[in-house]
Amino acid sequence: MASGFSKGPSLGLLPDVPSLMETLSYSYCYVGIMTGPFFRYRTYLDWLEQPFPGAVPSLRPLLRRAWPAPLFGLLFLLSSHLFPLEAVREDAFYARPLPARLFYMIPVFFAFRMRFYVAWIVAECGCIAAGFGAYPVAAKARAGGGPTLHCPPPSRSGGGREVAQDPAGPITTTAWPCP
Repeated sequence: MASGFSKGPSLGLLPDVPSLMETLSYSYCYVGIMTGPFFRYRTYLDWLEQPFPGAVPSLRPLLRRAWPAPLFGLLFLLSSHLFPLEAVREDAFYARPLPARLFYMIPVFFAFRMRFYVAWIVAECGCIAAGFGAYPVAAKARAGGGPTLHCPPPSRSGGGREVAQDPAGPITTTAWPCP
């Protein structure tokens, strides 16, 4: 599975072709079950083979990511109460002028987006709580791509606690210090 174009170390490459059981385990992993496997298999393997998963800080990054969910949930409830989707199914809705019906699409779509945002934030919080996508900061991990620099495994637990949250993908966390 190595690429003929890279001359550097085999960072990010799979050790071997996954078996059917490994592929099914990856596909139905609880971390991505709400959103589908939006992560690479290499990131999944790194998560399974974490040397010290308890050393990965997860509470502060989780709280930092989860804070907009109640606001989005409240906006969803408010907009779906003021502009219910069921009103579109009534005959009285089609008696309104065309501009009013077109305007009604805006708050209905807004309610849909708020519901989607809450679900996505909950899925991301599940990843953060599980320590999924946690790499040392020195490994310079890319969102959804894993580390770009090799970082040796730690010799002890309880390394650094420095956290760098990447809003475009899984978190990047210092779970151990890299030289």
